Amino acid sequence: MKFIQTFWSAGLDPLKHGFGWSHPEYNLMSWALSCLSLRRHYDHVVLYTDSIGKHVLIDLLHLPYTEVNVVFDDFECLPQHWALAKIYTYSLQKEPFIHVDGDVYLSHPLSNDVLSAPLVAQNKEVGTDYYQNMINRIVNNPNIKLPDCIGTSLSNNSLFSYNMGIFGGTNVSFIGNYCCQACEFINANGINDVNNENSRIDCNVFFEQILFASLVENGNLDVSCIVNHQLIDNGYTIEEFCNLFKFNEYALFHLLGGHKRNKRVLNMLKHYVILNLRILFLEITKLIYPIRISMRNNRVISWGGDDSLDCFVKYVNVKLDEWRKNGIEKEIQIETNLANSITCIEKFMKNDRSYGLYCVPSLVIYSFGKTLDANRDADVFRWFNCSEHFPLKDIAITRAMIGDDYAMEPLTDTEMKIIHAIRSGRRRLADVAEYCMPINLKETARQKRYHHILTELKYLIENEIVYINKIN
Repeated sequence: MKFIQTFWSAGLDPLKHGFGWSHPEYNLMSWALSCLSLRRHYDHVVLYTDSIGKHVLIDLLHLPYTEVNVVFDDFECLPQHWALAKIYTYSLQKEPFIHVDGDVYLSHPLSNDVLSAPLVAQNKEVGTDYYQNMINRIVNNPNIKLPDCIGTSLSNNSLFSYNMGIFGGTNVSFIGNYCCQACEFINANGINDVNNENSRIDCNVFFEQILFASLVENGNLDVSCIVNHQLIDNGYTIEEFCNLFKFNEYALFHLLGGHKRNKRVLNMLKHYVILNLRILFLEITKLIYPIRISMRNNRVISWGGDDSLDCFVKYVNVKLDEWRKNGIEKEIQIETNLANSITCIEKFMKNDRSYGLYCVPSLVIYSFGKTLDANRDADVFRWFNCSEHFPLKDIAITRAMIGDDYAMEPLTDTEMKIIHAIRSGRRRLADVAEYCMPINLKETARQKRYHHILTELKYLIENEIVYINKIN
């Protein structure tokens, strides 16, 4: 079986553009992990791309595809209709294949039943109201000509879709017909014509996933799914599809949609790549870090007229200038320590005395001196990504090697006490907990407080403010 992937740049620079990810580094780490997870199990992994994609993925990162086809240099498609590039790749296939998106990672080989199936998809999917509203904007649009099969599905009230993070099969003839119908839908409605108002309709899910499902239903065909249970469109949980520290416990991982901008998910991806693909992590960092530095001046917000916020911005700028003088080698070692920390949490929480708590070396705390007023500073609360009920006063600032130049997290009083405890030399969990424990608490209250301290400590670890390491 041939495994294939599609990377279409749409003329954008992958070293500067995230393609749905919050930052370019994560996109490249994802592609590296996706490719290498396939090569771990299969000998024939083919990339369909353009010259820009080939330059970055092959010439710079040296990802081990067994074949590279540069077929998208003259591909005429509006960037917002990115799924059409995948359909074009499907249409080129003359033999059985499995297509895997660049945000999908296989931890285990697919079963022989899947590999021999006529049609394969990741899983069956049903929509929520959000999903249904998106469909309604298409099917109820009098300017949109629908494929005949969609009309049949609508009359049967049976419109659903398949997630095609993984897609393919041995029935290449059916897949070819599906690709033709998708292209006919695009062309008949001017969806790829920038001068046509239909081009502004978000219809990737429609012409890729729903059209396929409708053709399957009308043809009374079976689809073999990798994930056997049905999912709603917003039901792709972090635990089942993104927790890379349980890499061997699930058949596949798919960091789709909003997960590409979820800090917890991004940290898991970064940590996994650091620990398992260290050389590629170094290559990606060295490629993008200089570009990010040159763009940094546009990143810090100015709050002209508010003295407290302007002082904060000036403070961050000063720290960035200081950190930049240190270079990146030391920071890469810190990133490795942070990644290793996640693997040590379970042992540490069981009071393994060989492990201790440490603050990230770059950590500084900025205090506004008073709790900010959400009514006056609503934009600030949005900037710090916290609700207006959060007691926004103390801010943890650390240097970041991936994404922005710095990370900042508002801190609760308990989190501040944990940091003070660690900085005063308390390394053991029991010592930190005791430092943060109010005196004269009854046993039930102490247990409740202890669990609260653990929750806050895990938050600090997950957000890379403190970490676990071997005690020297």
